[in-house]
Amino acid sequence: MSEELSVTVAAGPGGEAVVSVSGELDIATGEELRDRLSQVLAHHGDVVVDLAGVTFLDCSGLRALLAVRGQPRERVQAFL
Repeated sequence: MSEELSVTVAAGPGGEAVVSVSGELDIATGEELRDRLSQVLAHHGDVVVDLAGVTFLDCSGLRALLAVRGQPRERVQAFL
């Protein structure tokens, strides 16, 4: 069973949206993250994704992150 995913959004020091993710990012939670990131990208200029709290990441989770990569490169950054 997958650990519940937690996604929070806060304003960063440069005006960017910081999306902090914690829990397991896998087939059970990847779609949720993709949807949340899409919503954030629709309303904010720059987005930073903080994955420091992710305890497990499989190919489904990675696919969710790559799904938003279609946005302009300067808008999305990911920190592990």
